[in-house]
Amino acid sequence: MPASPLEYLERWSLSNEVFGDNVRLASLIEWPDGALSFGITQPQYHGVPAEPRDIERFFLAAGWIRLKDPSGHFAFFNYAFQVLAIDAERRNCYITQGELQPFDVILCRPGPELEEFLRIYPS
Repeated sequence: MPASPLEYLERWSLSNEVFGDNVRLASLIEWPDGALSFGITQPQYHGVPAEPRDIERFFLAAGWIRLKDPSGHFAFFNYAFQVLAIDAERRNCYITQGELQPFDVILCRPGPELEEFLRIYPS
């Protein structure tokens, strides 16, 4: 689902906090219909797309758990940060100088419905 403007900004803020990224808000445009567009800047990442096993190894070593996402995508949760990482795919994780660099991975704090859907807190 598309993110609200506030959710979109929170995703980038979490990326800066959790992954040490350097994403910045550069501009805000309000269109005549009331819609908003954001211009952001982020570092340019070089490297090669990470293999799925490298992505999983990176997240698990950093304290994340792998969730069973019914949609079949990689989904990880970090209980310490209370953050969900989705879209941790090859196109969003590069190996650079021998280390994995996640970027454009969607981070969010899940609400109750998503927590239940992904069974983040097993009964």
